[in-house]
Amino acid sequence: MKERQKPIAALAVFIVTIIINLLGVFGVFNSTKMTDLFKEIPSFIAPASGTFVLLPIIYLLVLVALILPIIKSSDYNTKVADSVSMLFIGASLLSIAFTFSFVYRQLEIAAIFSLAIVVIFGMLINKLNKVHEKKHFFHQLAFGLHFGWDFIFTFIVVGFMIINWDSSLNNGGNIWAGIALTIIVLLVLLSTFLLTNVAIIFPVVIVISGIYSNLLKTEYKTLQTFCLVSIAVLIIAFLIRLYMNHFKIVKEKDVLEEEDELENVILP
Repeated sequence: MKERQKPIAALAVFIVTIIINLLGVFGVFNSTKMTDLFKEIPSFIAPASGTFVLLPIIYLLVLVALILPIIKSSDYNTKVADSVSMLFIGASLLSIAFTFSFVYRQLEIAAIFSLAIVVIFGMLINKLNKVHEKKHFFHQLAFGLHFGWDFIFTFIVVGFMIINWDSSLNNGGNIWAGIALTIIVLLVLLSTFLLTNVAIIFPVVIVISGIYSNLLKTEYKTLQTFCLVSIAVLIIAFLIRLYMNHFKIVKEKDVLEEEDELENVILP
């Protein structure tokens, strides 16, 4: 029972996080719906509403990933729970703090919380890689998708914060948005290749596609090009990383060990 305390705590905190996020969506806090706030986000950084359908799917996958170590006892599940539970609890608590700060329009604080969540999820996936075993990919898939979503969502939050500082950017800020999007894409690529997790890229491509869909209704031609180039680069990177992973979500341990041995032979 003791070995299940951490995953049970992580699951409980995650369920509370989902409930608080839903209360935020329906305007229970500060009489402000999160959906109303998102409508204020300018079109050049806001994805199409259909994009958010991906979020409950990611949450469902994460929910299953958290339940597995509780209902199915194994050495691997125990190692996963020990490695990621506390980091996940930390990220969930930050998500709760983000919801409150966002609905109360403390956008600078919300942006800091969002950035912190990205950092923690990067650490979580790195720890998950260290205990990864052959043929176990579900946790990498679930948490990789969550990490990718957090990455691109942070771009939206930070962009909204900057525009809140200077409303004139709402009309002429598509160039800076393109630059910011390029930086995010480069960071996503770096994270994907360092962590070897191809799932990170998928939600980023979906959200940028949603932003591009919204941009088609505007005159922001430059940013449309930024989005298309970003999507193309991410898809190419996804295929390259997938090939390097031998068509797995992450590179397996034995492949990494073989590459290290080869490097030692070549570079004694």
